[in-house]
Amino acid sequence: MDLHDSESDAAWRMRLRAWLEDEVPRHGPPPSASASKARREYDTAWQHKLHDAGYDLRAVEIGDAGKARLADAGIAALDAATGLKGADVVVLALPDNIIGKVANEIASDLGPGTMLLILDAAAPYADVLPKDRPDLTYFVGHPCHPPLYNDETDWTARRDYHGGVAKQSIVCALMQGPETHYAVGVEICEAMWSPVTRT
Repeated sequence: MDLHDSESDAAWRMRLRAWLEDEVPRHGPPPSASASKARREYDTAWQHKLHDAGYDLRAVEIGDAGKARLADAGIAALDAATGLKGADVVVLALPDNIIGKVANEIASDLGPGTMLLILDAAAPYADVLPKDRPDLTYFVGHPCHPPLYNDETDWTARRDYHGGVAKQSIVCALMQGPETHYAVGVEICEAMWSPVTRT
């Protein structure tokens, strides 16, 4: 397996980094975690930025409390059929103990070549992803939690566990799928957890 960037991957990475270097300072630091309403507005603004950058974001939520939080943030909650239809990438932002169940439930609704992006390696390590879909891509991305691995001096950055303020590295792995999908998974992970110092 060759882990070096192709010329097109390197060019794309440079364009993304330039975009992030331009956008992150304009967006400013997030409010503290204790200011939940202000933090939600900040996070929603980033979701709008990702949308404006060309991502088609669709939030699938089944719980009433989650739907209410999305509505408060100005985001429409969709049913799974609507949210999954034609998706190129599905981010499974779920607790580890239900990733396998959900992935197996939605697999039949996903087209060939769709990427399941899992935000933690526990479920893939437990071997719970659909085994009957070799045509799906399985990609794992996870932040390296900046306060543990950085010398951040700003208190807000030290308390930033998910990215957006503190610089952090992220780990990414393509478990299954074409090598070209690695760059797609990295692009999404870098956008989610920016600013990223190293992937």
